[in-house]
Amino acid sequence: MNLNIPASNIVTHASPDETVDDLGSVHMWLFNLDKTSGLRTAEGGIFSAEELLRTRRLKNQVDRQRFLNRCFYVRQVLGTLTAAGPKHLRFTRGPHGKPRLVVERSSGNPRLRGLRFSISHSENILLMAVAFYRQIGIDIEVVHPELDIRALLFLLSPRYGMNRFGPSPSPFGIASFYHLWTQYEALAKASGRGITQPFQKGTTDSSRWNLYSFRFRYDHKDVAGGLAIDNLVESSNNIQREERNSAA
Repeated sequence: MNLNIPASNIVTHASPDETVDDLGSVHMWLFNLDKTSGLRTAEGGIFSAEELLRTRRLKNQVDRQRFLNRCFYVRQVLGTLTAAGPKHLRFTRGPHGKPRLVVERSSGNPRLRGLRFSISHSENILLMAVAFYRQIGIDIEVVHPELDIRALLFLLSPRYGMNRFGPSPSPFGIASFYHLWTQYEALAKASGRGITQPFQKGTTDSSRWNLYSFRFRYDHKDVAGGLAIDNLVESSNNIQREERNSAA
C-alpha cells in the first residue's frame, strides 16, 4: 500500500490485527468498506448500543453496511493497539465532534492513555491514522473532476477564495481545491475545532502543525488526502486534564 505521503515517519499497515512497536511514528490503515461484512460481528457484541442505533437509522443498506464495517475496523485496530480488545473500547466526542477513546484515570496503559486517532471515509474507502502523545487529523476525498466546487469555497480562508480558481474551474483548479480542502479538514480534525468553524488567520498556530497532501489510486478510484500532525508532544498533565473532561 503506497499512499504517496511525503513524510519519513509514516508507517502503513495491511491488517487491522498488526501490532505497533514504534510509538514515535504515525501509523495508517487503508480499508475497503465494501469488502468486509461487519454485520457478521454484530452477534458477538463488538458494537455499542449507540453504533447499532445509528446503523438502524440509516435508510440505505449500502450505507448501513459501510458504517458497521467502519466501526468494526476502527475497533479492531484500536483494540489491538491498546490490548483492550475491540468490544471493550468506549468512545466520547469533543466539543466539535472529534472522537477519542474514554480512558479510566486509573489506567496505567501508556498506549491507551497516549493514543490519538483520526479517521476519514469517502464512498467505500476508509483511511485511519494513529499517533501517540500528539494530535493528528486525516481527510480523504474521492476525486470527481465534474464537481461544482463553487458552493464549498466559502468555508475556506479568503486567501483560498474563488478568484484563485477563476469563473470556470480547470482540472488544475479542481486539483488545487482537493489539495486545500483535505488539508483544511485534516487540520480542523487535528486541532479539534471542527470543520464547521470558519478558518481565519491567527486562529491556529501554523508552526505547530506539519501538513501534508497526498494522492493515490485505490479500488479504481483517484483519491486525494490531507494529513495534519502535531509537532508538540503532549505532557502527562495535558492528558490527565483531557481524561477529567471526558469523565465529566
